[in-house]
Amino acid sequence: MMKRRVLVSSILALSLMGGSLASADHTTSSYTIQSGDTFWKISQKFNVPFADLLAANPNRDPNNLYVGQEVQIPVKHTTTDYTPYKIQSGDTFWKISQKFGISYADLLAANPNANPNNLIIGQEIHIPVSPELEQEIEIPVSPKPSTNSYVIQSGDTFWSISQKLGVPYTEILAANPTANPTNLYPGLVIQIPVKSTSIEAPATYADGKFPLAKGTYQPFTDTYGDGRTFNTDGTQTRKHEGIDLIAPTGTPIYSIYDGVVINKGWNTYGGWRLTVKTPDGKTAFYYAHMSKYASNTDIGTKITKGQLIGYVGSTGYGPEGTSGQFVPHLHIGMYDIANGFTAFNPYNHLKYWESKN
Repeated sequence: MMKRRVLVSSILALSLMGGSLASADHTTSSYTIQSGDTFWKISQKFNVPFADLLAANPNRDPNNLYVGQEVQIPVKHTTTDYTPYKIQSGDTFWKISQKFGISYADLLAANPNANPNNLIIGQEIHIPVSPELEQEIEIPVSPKPSTNSYVIQSGDTFWSISQKLGVPYTEILAANPTANPTNLYPGLVIQIPVKSTSIEAPATYADGKFPLAKGTYQPFTDTYGDGRTFNTDGTQTRKHEGIDLIAPTGTPIYSIYDGVVINKGWNTYGGWRLTVKTPDGKTAFYYAHMSKYASNTDIGTKITKGQLIGYVGSTGYGPEGTSGQFVPHLHIGMYDIANGFTAFNPYNHLKYWESKN
């Protein structure tokens, strides 16, 4: 397959007000905010990806710009190999970037004269190829879908959606080049990137079971180590020692692993909680904030993997019976019994068990 070289020039340098270039590879030029400007409008004005504009201005609040404020506009200078590609039915720059395993920003940079919002079947564009790679890229056949549709709900923002679905904010932006993130409305259909990467099995308890049934909980992120401000004395911030799985009150909870119940009852922080020690005696699984227990979960009782042990709730953060201080969820903790009951992050375990759910 023929390769060519294309130079992406700094077309912004002369058009930006008060501009001054930095390094020879990744540079920026200054721009002064005008009346009516938003990051979205600026990105369209200078044909700069919205995500790149955000990254170049980490200290600027895109929701609180003011006239006269100075921001930085990314200007990319790079020389790279490319291979030609003709637009096919259904193509978008996001889908093409996923198809070839390249970044959305690099695809835009390699095609400064192509309008990503107005692609035409048969139009030829450039696919960047790393100069370090000697092999030629091949056009994939029948690529798998790289996004799922999502319908905007009342109150949604790209940020809240990224947190709810566990998808990076910048990837949602890149997957929706025609959507204005400052003007979302109920009923608008956007695309959510889907990653098909495999999840590596953990070194321990890989045969465990995810504690909630598929479809009964929301996507979760790694919140281990986050700060928590509730304390019995109300003064000290403490570290979050687990992962929260948000689900409706009453959602069934199943035991992750075989074991023996070593603790049960009320805890000021965890509400109605259950602690189960694994058969090897090395680890304890901690289930917290339950609304109620299942039968056969008393202290000393043997528990089997997949056994119903209780139901999701929002108990805790107060005297016995306190509920509703936070959204209903199941808190999962894992503790190293051999080292003083020390907490460790269960996130990777949970993601692997979820992939087998």
